[in-house]
Amino acid sequence: MSEVQSLIDAKALSPHLRPVFTYSKLAQAGIAAVSYLAAVAGESRLAGSAEIAEARQISRQLIAKILTILSRAGIVTGTPGPSGGYRLARPAAEISLFDVVKLFEDPNDRVMCPFGPNWCGVGARCPLHDTLLEMHQTAIDRLSGESFAQFHQQPDQAGRTSHQPPDQVVRSLT
Repeated sequence: MSEVQSLIDAKALSPHLRPVFTYSKLAQAGIAAVSYLAAVAGESRLAGSAEIAEARQISRQLIAKILTILSRAGIVTGTPGPSGGYRLARPAAEISLFDVVKLFEDPNDRVMCPFGPNWCGVGARCPLHDTLLEMHQTAIDRLSGESFAQFHQQPDQAGRTSHQPPDQVVRSLT
């Protein structure tokens, strides 16, 4: 995920290099939930919302809301009941990060003129107009080109996969 992380983790970038396209906590939680389901897909089991919430350190209420939206969009399928849970509705390789982000964000709302509302679209374009649109489109293209397949893990010889964040894996090994 290093290429994706470098693109979408705005905190790691200096303020003047941040991507134009950013997304909300809901979109971030959507990516977290789908990435978890991609990671456990090789285990041929359902993952409960509480399990996903705990693994990704997101509130159960938020994960429940996210999973409902993802289910309505056909990204995940859910099975109700005590032994129910969620799984990806199609292979992880067929789901892009942008497929998830666009459920929570309108990508067209994110391109704003830095000179204010009375420049681009009203009069002459601002000096940064074309550059900002190009950066925005590049971010969308990159998110569209990244699938959740990179999160899919094959079980090891003992049938285990690792879906813990790296810091939890390190702690569990010490």
